[in-house]
Amino acid sequence: MLSSDALRENNEAIERAIQSANNNLRTVASRALTKEQQNDRDQVRNFIDQAQNLRRSDPPAARRLAEKAAMLADTLAKGF
Repeated sequence: MLSSDALRENNEAIERAIQSANNNLRTVASRALTKEQQNDRDQVRNFIDQAQNLRRSDPPAARRLAEKAAMLADTLAKGF
């Protein structure tokens, strides 16, 4: 179990990562994506959804998923 400070920091990190992922998804939203890029976009969305669902029950797992979403979305956005 995380302390209240650790939980707050974890939630802030989750928010930052999800916000970053969503910003990058908006960047590529109007672009023509290859099938691979579409799969990456869908995976980012899946990671975000999973992170949101796990926030209360498993905060460390939610953070890992949110960070994966942010990294993959960043890679996707840099492909343009």
